Amino acid sequence: MLCTLLCYGVGLGLTERFGSDGGPWWVMAMWALICAFLIAGSTLWLRRFSHGPLESVQRWALRR
Repeated sequence: MLCTLLCYGVGLGLTERFGSDGGPWWVMAMWALICAFLIAGSTLWLRRFSHGPLESVQRWALRR
């Protein structure tokens, strides 16, 4: 989802901006930044909550 919002016209459209000019390096840099963001975010989330957000929604739905 994050990559779709960053790369395609629905979001920032980075593919059109950096397409062939930037080579493959911008893709690898973007991948590394997204991974770092998700790791940091999940670490912070799990410090406060015992389950992830989608797991909490699933548990709530199954209890009904």
